[in-house]
Amino acid sequence: MSWVIAFFFASVPVVCLFVISGAMVYLTAPALPAARSLPRGLSLVVLAGGITFGAIRIRAMIAAIRRAEAKYQLVVSRASEAIVIDEGATLEANFRTCQMLGCAAESASKDLASRPGCRSCRLLEPHRAALFGGAEEICELNIADRNGRTLVVELSACRLGDGRAMAVLRDITARRQAEAELHALLGEKELLLREIHHRVKNNLQIIASLLSLQADTLADPASRRGFEVAQERVNSIALAHQTLYGSRDVARVELQSYLTSITGYLACCYEAPQRNIAIITQSEVEFLDLDRAIPCGLIVTELVSNALKHAFPDTRGGTVMVEVVSRSDGRVQLSVRDTGRGLPPHFRTAPRESLGLQLVDALTRQLHGQLHTCGEQGTCFELIFDAAAERARARLPEAA
Repeated sequence: MSWVIAFFFASVPVVCLFVISGAMVYLTAPALPAARSLPRGLSLVVLAGGITFGAIRIRAMIAAIRRAEAKYQLVVSRASEAIVIDEGATLEANFRTCQMLGCAAESASKDLASRPGCRSCRLLEPHRAALFGGAEEICELNIADRNGRTLVVELSACRLGDGRAMAVLRDITARRQAEAELHALLGEKELLLREIHHRVKNNLQIIASLLSLQADTLADPASRRGFEVAQERVNSIALAHQTLYGSRDVARVELQSYLTSITGYLACCYEAPQRNIAIITQSEVEFLDLDRAIPCGLIVTELVSNALKHAFPDTRGGTVMVEVVSRSDGRVQLSVRDTGRGLPPHFRTAPRESLGLQLVDALTRQLHGQLHTCGEQGTCFELIFDAAAERARARLPEAA
């Protein structure tokens, strides 16, 4: 049974004393209609059973608050992440936080889930400003545990709206250590790859030198020229490995530098400056993987050397242009053109008799590309191919 006892003075209620299940609650009494019918002076009215329905609602509200508190305690204590709540005077931490930082067992309290949580986490007090002073965003923080070991934690903080704040901590120390080890391992592998490219380049240069020595022993100019052409091709491959050795990316060739090295080498071989022949190299494509860069380098070697040999028979000079552009369809277009005398009339329909042009056709098929030629004003070769090896493999059924 619930009771209410109201004290009145001069027909005005002064205070109400609620007796609900043995608990007394003192409230300033509101104006009660029953007070107006009482005589003037100090009066005492005892009303029984009039607030039974209100008492039931109060008990239901108290039970709901207790259930919400229990649910909150359960969620926080059972959370797999470390949770810290700023209560103003203290920092309250859940079980996972105590486990992560190694808090002393005697400073822990029992919650509803029987998992101890620290009521006042002193290890986090020096980091209060870093935990709750910044914006609500994810950041990293270094925290020392009870044994002095530095932990790297990922922090996510938010405001609770009642003057308190909550931070969720995730220990990422192992992940950061694994990333550091992986970075060191990748550095070692990169160093090894650079050494491999350097040794391959040295071996190819030895082969080119042997071809040059053998050519010097030949009296027949045609035979000597065959060895010199083979030396140019070997040097073209060697330049790719040399570019990779000095590049910041050991898996892909920096195309502008690679093509400039090839054309510079060929200009020296065919005395282009002395013949007033300019070679211009431009590339919009920054990188190509090694499997595609070497065929492109060999094709450029064949086409530029052919231009230097056959396009400028007199001393009037001219220009050889090597250009690489990205097309709108995502493919790459490699163009080699010159301002020389152009192609013979039946060049397009005639079979490829020279080894160089046969090599160009074979390398075009290797790249799964298309080669177009024109010779009205000078000579122009256009090779179109996929920049990515995966896309080229996807075109294999079409090419077949």
